[in-house]
Amino acid sequence: MQDQKFSSVKLAPPGARLGFWTELILRWFVNPVITKKISWEQCEQNFFKSHQKIIQVLESIPADKVDIRILVPPQKGLEDSSRYWSAKMLVEHLLIVGTQVQSAIIRLSREEILKELVDTAAVKPSGNASYQVLFEKLKQFASEVPSDLNRNVHAKESKSKLVHPWFGPFNSKQWYWLLGTHASIHLKQLEEIKKGLTLSTQ
Repeated sequence: MQDQKFSSVKLAPPGARLGFWTELILRWFVNPVITKKISWEQCEQNFFKSHQKIIQVLESIPADKVDIRILVPPQKGLEDSSRYWSAKMLVEHLLIVGTQVQSAIIRLSREEILKELVDTAAVKPSGNASYQVLFEKLKQFASEVPSDLNRNVHAKESKSKLVHPWFGPFNSKQWYWLLGTHASIHLKQLEEIKKGLTLSTQ
């Protein structure tokens, strides 16, 4: 069913971005206005809530269905190329992005100059890893990141910044905001994946 549905849909390639007007809003409103108002504590709460909800949804998906790819509807903040994933692929992606951002937050907070290029096409999942291993790593990541950041971050509002391709230059706190926001976007995707799995069994 999903393969037939997917075969009739042409998705954009990885890294194709979100569109000019969407990214204009992200760069010139979300970056300088929304992310500047939020506190470090709110970033921590958003991170915790979004990841705990993701874990709860994952626990409700049968183990024999985590590899089934579901084509989800277009949604805000989700690249077109990421719409045809399985639950396992989503978890792998969260870990790839999450560990990289966690490291960047700490390095920025120490006022390091980060010259690496942030490329959304480079953080897509392979789909080959063990789901059980990935899930255990995600639970560990979700429980340890807040305390790890609070322990190792120096400047929460770093002068040093790392450029995100959609949002523009982000400091340490802004990347922490994005860490929770990113998870919230994929939470919505995961809920659509679960819905698709339910429909496919009827």
